[in-house]
Amino acid sequence: MEWEPAAVEQFIELPLTDTIKANARIFAEKMARQTGGERVTAAALEQARCVYFAKVPEAMRRREYELRVAAGETDLPERMARAARAILAAAGELYQINTCRAGYSYCASQIFNLKDLNKEVVALFERVNFTARLADKLR
Repeated sequence: MEWEPAAVEQFIELPLTDTIKANARIFAEKMARQTGGERVTAAALEQARCVYFAKVPEAMRRREYELRVAAGETDLPERMARAARAILAAAGELYQINTCRAGYSYCASQIFNLKDLNKEVVALFERVNFTARLADKLR
């Protein structure tokens, strides 16, 4: 899903760990879909922000961030910005396809090529927009 430039910049600034930020991305995209949008707006990101700061307030997370920078992690802002951009650039799927590892080497029981099967399953999941459908069922 596309993101408005303002939403991208706000996303980059969120003081969240990479894992939580990846989940916030999926949630913001869900909020955009629920309002009929085809792009994530600042408003959709704000809805995600409210959810992800409900238990641990943003002020507390910002304070932890500032303490880390003060303690010597001077490259933290750049690392977090790179990680946020990578999260937005990645597919962001809510699934992982694992086939039998024996199929990647010789296996007497192998009846079809598992590498091809894996590609076919991923293509099917992408075609039916599985991540978006699953995300829309959550929360």
